[in-house]
Amino acid sequence: MRRGLGGAPAPARARAAGAAHHRFVFAALLAASLAAAAGPAAAPAEERAPRASEAAGAPAAPEATLEAVMAGMASTRGVVAEFREVKQLALLEAPIESRGILHFVPPDRMVRRTLDPAPSVLVVDGDRVVFRDAAGAAPVDLSGDPSARQFVDQVTVVFRGDVRALRERYEARFESEPPRWRLALAPRDPVVRRFVAELRLEGEGRALRAMTLVERDGDRTTTHFERVDADHAHTPEELEALFGAGGGAAAP
Repeated sequence: MRRGLGGAPAPARARAAGAAHHRFVFAALLAASLAAAAGPAAAPAEERAPRASEAAGAPAAPEATLEAVMAGMASTRGVVAEFREVKQLALLEAPIESRGILHFVPPDRMVRRTLDPAPSVLVVDGDRVVFRDAAGAAPVDLSGDPSARQFVDQVTVVFRGDVRALRERYEARFESEPPRWRLALAPRDPVVRRFVAELRLEGEGRALRAMTLVERDGDRTTTHFERVDADHAHTPEELEALFGAGGGAAAP
């Protein structure tokens, strides 16, 4: 039997890839909105030099709050971030690691381009949600998929930075041990809960360090953010390259 990465049979990997479309839509959208709040990742507290205000005995920075994190999400002009993603799937013997680039253009446009090991691109352009891989197949238009549409709708509250709506859509638990903080989101919607058990976010100050998506079947995906430009103004040329002159999905 032909086996793929991680020692898993090729059919098992194909099933895992097919089942991942909903995860891609939900996790990528949430990652884009959260990267908007993250800002460039700061050095860990134990590695960075003390700030002048700290050395002078000035009061520490205000404790992180959910409201402050959400306000950062609502204020960005755009985001460009590199990501490193580690998937732990029940069907596979070893985790799968991938790398790529994320673009977010407020209020509702996003491109998640995976570069390695298997190129693919997920494009969200308003109501359109399109996935394309490098195999040469036609793009998969998820716009008419009620589950995918529901995932997109769930994440728009994060794009808007609407704390009240966030709490209506999720059971939110925010914990802070300055300068670090943690946010756990459990979806309330039954359609989303069929796939997603919880989202766990970890950050320091305004810097988002990692996001872990825990699925109902026990699979989990952890995304680490690197080289984040949290206030990127995309040029018309960049937008055309990302979304195409006619709004079509960009090639991987």
